[in-house]
Amino acid sequence: MLTIILGDKNSEEFLKSSKYVDYNDGLFDEEYQEEWFADEFIKQILKEIDHIDLKKSTGICFKNSITGDVHSHKELSTSCKTLILMYKYPNVVFQARFGDNCNDFVEQIAVKSNITIKADYFHLYKFKFIKEINYINYGVIARNRQEMQKLFSQFIEDNRLELPESEVDNRPLQERHPDFYRRIKELEAKQNK
Repeated sequence: MLTIILGDKNSEEFLKSSKYVDYNDGLFDEEYQEEWFADEFIKQILKEIDHIDLKKSTGICFKNSITGDVHSHKELSTSCKTLILMYKYPNVVFQARFGDNCNDFVEQIAVKSNITIKADYFHLYKFKFIKEINYINYGVIARNRQEMQKLFSQFIEDNRLELPESEVDNRPLQERHPDFYRRIKELEAKQNK
């Protein structure tokens, strides 16, 4: 099952009883083990997220299949590092340092092990591999994207930034961002030709 601590609402309550890691890169660089990369699931993460083909000569080197560049494990993306850590250490709560391109892997890891992540923004899961997501600090279990949409509205409301009236710029768009407005008008003119 996938459990998510979403945003800051009551997050301290859920994190205080957990092993929580916010700096995934540092932990990965310290805990890295070459034998992890014999695992086909990890190879798939590397291939799909970082376009990495593993090459083994002396030790492991990571070769980008698009650029041909060769990297050390320290140069893997934070997304790959986070997914691998979640897979290897399912009892640790990791900060969700990945984009929506990683969601299928997160779902697959959640099928294999119960995992909890801390997310500061709303990921759009597809429910391709999992049946539900427990947004623990909101007390919501979502079983599809429609149920996620309801929670998203609440999350936006809870995280709305209230600016003091003195900082609100009520001028029309063309006055606040004249270059942007000019480019929009140019594009509209080209499309109308």
